[in-house]
Amino acid sequence: MSLQIILPWLLIGVLMSAITMVFGVSRGDASFTMLSAAGFAGFILVISYVTNRYYWHRARALTETTSPDAVQIPQRENEAVDIARRNAKFFATCYVWGGVALLAIYSLTQLHWQHGWEYAVGMLALSIVSLSFAGLLAQKPGAKRSRVLHLAVILTAIQAVCSALGLIYLIGSGKLASTRADWAANYVFLFGGIAILLLSLIALRSDRLLKA
Repeated sequence: MSLQIILPWLLIGVLMSAITMVFGVSRGDASFTMLSAAGFAGFILVISYVTNRYYWHRARALTETTSPDAVQIPQRENEAVDIARRNAKFFATCYVWGGVALLAIYSLTQLHWQHGWEYAVGMLALSIVSLSFAGLLAQKPGAKRSRVLHLAVILTAIQAVCSALGLIYLIGSGKLASTRADWAANYVFLFGGIAILLLSLIALRSDRLLKA
């Protein structure tokens, strides 16, 4: 499916989740707030899975052909770059959601948490980094593009590890039971972390299959 079709729906999902989270926090309804965050995570993961699955099928189709390496290798790299660009935009959307949700919650509700904007800015900065990689991958085939793709894969693996460690800390520390003003942010961190972790694993699978 074209990114021009997907991205508007993702942005609608970002806004809808942020709005419903603000509504839940305003009512002091932790369950509704949690479901709103989980809903966005599930939404972007479904879209990512469907998108990447197409490239998994493409990888199998390329494996079953008898094309010589001179044809296969450039074709596989082009496919790997194409899905890497899409996945970078999924990462960016997820980070944008986290940033927008935090800014909305801690500026439009009764909750006040001094670190809310700091984490929001951090997430928005990560979204810019992800979009920058998507832009760099759009350049013409060549050694430079191959290096960018290789670096993107390494950073995706690091991102997956960091997300997993963050989730372990968040859950293990008992912060999800907090009654302080950061309780709503913890739902953003939880479901944002789950989404980024699984998005990263999906992206790494696509890269591995296309380079096999």
